[in-house]
This record gives sequence, structure tokens and C-alpha cells, in this order.
Amino acid sequence: NFKNYEKVKGEKNTFKLSSKAHLIYSDMIGPGWSEKDKDYTFEWIKFKSEFYVDDKLFNLDNLRVEPKELEINALGYMDEFLYMPSIFVFDERVNDKLILELRQYIKQTIKFDHKIGISKLDGNAFVIRALTKMEEDGNALVVICVNWIRKHLWNMVEINFKKY
Repeated sequence: NFKNYEKVKGEKNTFKLSSKAHLIYSDMIGPGWSEKDKDYTFEWIKFKSEFYVDDKLFNLDNLRVEPKELEINALGYMDEFLYMPSIFVFDERVNDKLILELRQYIKQTIKFDHKIGISKLDGNAFVIRALTKMEEDGNALVVICVNWIRKHLWNMVEINFKKY
């Protein structure tokens, strides 16, 4: 939900789930658009997501990017990558085996230049953070991962939710 987006330069999401809920949520940070063809000309942007399970705070994801304060393309931050897609998954069937199988699938399937990390959270959830050089690759990575998760957790068919 966007509230006064220009004023707060960010997004705040609150998810209230039951312990039996199923959720896939994704977002992506990119360099933005600039008339001068420069990357990351904005001052800062913040993504804050709060996840509650049965009315208890389960996970707080608070990501703030300040390109003018940090060398965003420097080694150790985003290196030469421009896009950072994230995927949060919550389901009672999430376990170490599922995450290992997803890691193997990603390694075999995704051929474009990327970096990716998958972290299991306490309980029945995990988060995927990735870095890509092109927006299309970031979107493709999200679609590949989401479709794999949908198939393996819920036996659902593939979707393409391209938004542009």
C-alpha cells in the first residue's frame, strides 16, 4: 500500500496471516528513470514489510537504499548489478528440503548473470534476495521462482504476471 509515496519515498506493507495461510510476496528495487541516463538519482527509498502470524510479529523486513550516501554499485553492496528483486514465501510446508530443491532448480535454470541468496526464516517461511543487471532478468527470476514454488507447494499451473 502506497501512502503519500512522494513524501515518504517508500512502501510500507503489513501482512496479517494465520498459521495456515499461504503467501508469496515480491518486490524489486531498481535504479529508476533519469533524463540524464544516470542510475539511482533518487535520494533514498525505503521498503518496510511487517509480517504477523496469529497476531504476533513474525518478520520485519526493513530495507532502505540511499544512493547518495553509499556507492551503490561498489563492491560489497550491489557490485555491478542494478536490480534487487526479493521474494517472501510463507506456507506451513516450507522446510529445508524444499529450499534445497529450489536452490538446485535455480542453479540449473537461470542462465543470465545474477547473484541470489535464499534464507530460511524461523518457522514456515523463507526469503529470496537477488541481484540482476537488467529489469527483465529480475522479473524473469521472480517468475521462475514463483512458478516453481506454486507448482511444488500448491500444485498450481504457471503464470506470467508481467506488469508492463
